[in-house]
Amino acid sequence: MSGNVGLPASDAGSWQWMLSYDVNVLRTLKDANNTLDDDTRERLTRSWLFQMGYAISSRWALDAFFSYVRQERTIQQIGFSENFTFTQGIGDATILVKFKAATLNEGKGEWWVAAGPKVPLGASDLTDDRGIALIADLQPGSGAWDGVLWTQFSHQINWRPSLSFSSRIIARLTGKNNNYLGSQVYEFGDEGQVMASLSDQVLLGRLLLNPGVTFRLRHAGRDRTNGEFVPNSGGTFLFAAPSLGFQLTPDLSLQSRVDVPVYAQVDGTQLAPTYRVNVGILFQLNRTKQFSPEITPLFEE
Repeated sequence: MSGNVGLPASDAGSWQWMLSYDVNVLRTLKDANNTLDDDTRERLTRSWLFQMGYAISSRWALDAFFSYVRQERTIQQIGFSENFTFTQGIGDATILVKFKAATLNEGKGEWWVAAGPKVPLGASDLTDDRGIALIADLQPGSGAWDGVLWTQFSHQINWRPSLSFSSRIIARLTGKNNNYLGSQVYEFGDEGQVMASLSDQVLLGRLLLNPGVTFRLRHAGRDRTNGEFVPNSGGTFLFAAPSLGFQLTPDLSLQSRVDVPVYAQVDGTQLAPTYRVNVGILFQLNRTKQFSPEITPLFEE
């Protein structure tokens, strides 16, 4: 979920709230970069994500990210009934302090940097209906404090002011859960993501649309238990994510995005992402000025 962290830049004194629903479906069994003919396993993560942000000034801002997570695992056992396991609860939270490091090209470009903790609010010791502790990636939380580093560069395209390019880098430096399964130490692998996006604003009749596309490269290091690498964990993934937004009012917009895997290289044998869907609503309040790019009609009236 760290790819969702970081709200858009806004004017000094303004608030932002975003509520989204995210479904991540893993049905593709991979061995390294080979897809195996096996449809007996499935993992789903369903999440309600809430973000809020406040622009303290034109250069400083605060973001907070909260989640409610439902983890599901289904295993089809040959000759036996289906094995279904789920957990749900409050997930971990992230707090970011953001700073605008530079304004470029007469205000058409901005570079922001941010850092903050990932706070272990979510449970990491849930059990199944038999009282057996569940593995780490089925828990709503990680049980560990992490450090998050975030940076974003955005720029309006000169020949089409409604078109903008942005790139983002996110690093998560993971901490240790010292009470895993009651007596062990578990540490998720460090994670890095690089994203590059193009987004536009077009008029379809009287409706303002925000189409876009993002390419996201994610690398997750291997997990560790008691200092030893966990088999079948970690990997490198490339996603293409087309998106479409609907600007209902200057302060209210609907957002939607679909992540489709382009490439996946896992360590060992693992379920890899099959697709991901995210829909949400973004509300901004008390903005001191309105952003009015030159919008190109999709069809002339």
